Amino acid sequence: MNIKSIGLLLLIITPIAVLYSCHKNNDSTLPPGTDTTSTGASYKWRYVQKDINVVNSYSPAHLHFYNDREAVITGSRLFEISPDSGKSWGGATLTNLLGYGFSVYDNNITWSEANFSDIFYLDYNNQYNNHYASLDTITSIPYLKNKIISGLYNSGPNSGYMLTQEGSIFKISGGFNPSNIKLEYQTSYFKDLGSNNTNGVYFRYIEALDSQNMMVMGNPQGTTVQQPVIIHKKNGTYKEYNFSTEIPNEFFDQIQYVDSNTAYFHTTGNVLYRFSNSQTLTKLSGTSKGIGAFKFIDSKTGYAGSALTLNAAEEYIYKTT
Repeated sequence: MNIKSIGLLLLIITPIAVLYSCHKNNDSTLPPGTDTTSTGASYKWRYVQKDINVVNSYSPAHLHFYNDREAVITGSRLFEISPDSGKSWGGATLTNLLGYGFSVYDNNITWSEANFSDIFYLDYNNQYNNHYASLDTITSIPYLKNKIISGLYNSGPNSGYMLTQEGSIFKISGGFNPSNIKLEYQTSYFKDLGSNNTNGVYFRYIEALDSQNMMVMGNPQGTTVQQPVIIHKKNGTYKEYNFSTEIPNEFFDQIQYVDSNTAYFHTTGNVLYRFSNSQTLTKLSGTSKGIGAFKFIDSKTGYAGSALTLNAAEEYIYKTT
């Protein structure tokens, strides 16, 4: 049984990161590590690597396996490649990233934000085709010059969407030449933050089912505090939701768009919410350790790690159905 057929979960434990894989109990290929599930469970989680040695000890945010052995991990000031199922990391070792923009098309073409305002184009099957697209110097496209890329979605080898930190969504059609980049949507909370302002990243991540159905997580500044906001493109039409009433004094830090009727939002209070049918927000029951990193494999079945802790003995993997 290969490692990625059941599941992988990246759990950030300050100041280290832990990579788990999930296997059936009778799997003879289990990697070494500590069992984190109760006796008798059908599946068990094992450490692939407990102390992931990443450059400058920055926290990973995205993890993608191209096959059973080769993977890429990205995050704030971090982009590294693993050739051995996540045991060791190195390779590209880009270090000047904000860490929110990352997308993989057809398990091959990878877009990653680099240098805050560029796109690193990685062709897994033909790495001679790897290159950078420098976008921050383009002057002919409104609201793009000197802005920071905070979300990416590639729907094809040379097409997709790009988000900037102020809530502008650009459509890319046929490559990164200025003539191929158009502003498609701009949030009602838009505020010009000036040039290369890494302190004002109010909109982050593009979660997409396809080019007509996407979600963007936002925390724009209100009168006194940041507000939890979602930009939702459904069947080609954009709509915004402000959950300040439902979620007071918190804002979003993780999002997953599972299917056309279901999304999950995680808040800074380590609470998980389900957003159903584009209208109903439901707070999910938590755990004594809180909810940290999470991943749903369908609308109801998901895995989560315990919230951040300095005590490795308090690491847990939870499953909900």
